[in-house]
Amino acid sequence: MNKISKIFFFSPFFWLQLLAQPAIPCGHSHNDYLQQRPLYTAVEFGYASIEIDVCLDKTNKIKVAHNPWLLSGKKTIEEMYLDPIVRMIKENDTLFKYSEEHPLILMIDIKTNRDSTYKYLKLVLSKYEKYITRYCYKNDSIVQAPLKICLSGKAPDLAIIKEDWQMVKIDVGFGPANELCHDYLYWSPSVYPADILFIIERRSDPYFKLLKYRGMGDPDQRDVQTLKIYAESTHSRNKQLRFYAAPENKKVWRYLLDAGVDWINVDKLKKFAGFYKNYLKEKNHH
Repeated sequence: MNKISKIFFFSPFFWLQLLAQPAIPCGHSHNDYLQQRPLYTAVEFGYASIEIDVCLDKTNKIKVAHNPWLLSGKKTIEEMYLDPIVRMIKENDTLFKYSEEHPLILMIDIKTNRDSTYKYLKLVLSKYEKYITRYCYKNDSIVQAPLKICLSGKAPDLAIIKEDWQMVKIDVGFGPANELCHDYLYWSPSVYPADILFIIERRSDPYFKLLKYRGMGDPDQRDVQTLKIYAESTHSRNKQLRFYAAPENKKVWRYLLDAGVDWINVDKLKKFAGFYKNYLKEKNHH
């Protein structure tokens, strides 16, 4: 494919935030809605990626929740995330260190029926279209904005591929939820449809599916070699890599970062922020 052309989202925010970028560009706030201060803690620390679970309720509202049978009283995605994000953008909030070049990524993990949930999620996202990065496979273009949407879980691969303009990319998880994308990108021969490749941004797999290292001593050579091959195979397709359910300690974080893993899955936001600051100092020292 040709190199993606860029149609920039010109706005006062663009010029004010031209050089802005998050302090933790590899930080992924896992299940961010479970934090004491959802969204705001991650933004204040400078996490570049935030993950939320969503479910479609009986009134066709997109609720931020993990369990579809426990939606009463849960907030909508607009209330909890999209409206506050847009408010920070409009107000040029200095805490919001994101821009068209370095957007905040909202990873939305769909927990209910893929087609119906995406149908109503698209309606919600369309209300915020000018703030969301959009993509066009047909003319190989991207309209950049301070917010990016990445879908995981029950993401409707085929429905997204058929769209003229897409407001989402796909996180390919382990298991049957993304069988189409997963098979083409990782387990098939080197020839795969370019339109499928176009919508995929990340690969996310459970840590202990491949690796054994828990942070005691040094990782064995099997782990080192496995991670190296896994990272290289992902990056060779110009995609990003994330592991979830990994041990949250400094030695594992260092092990993953040194191997080139793009996103560190974090629940302990303050602890990782402190670690990463020191990690950068050490790297710059060398």
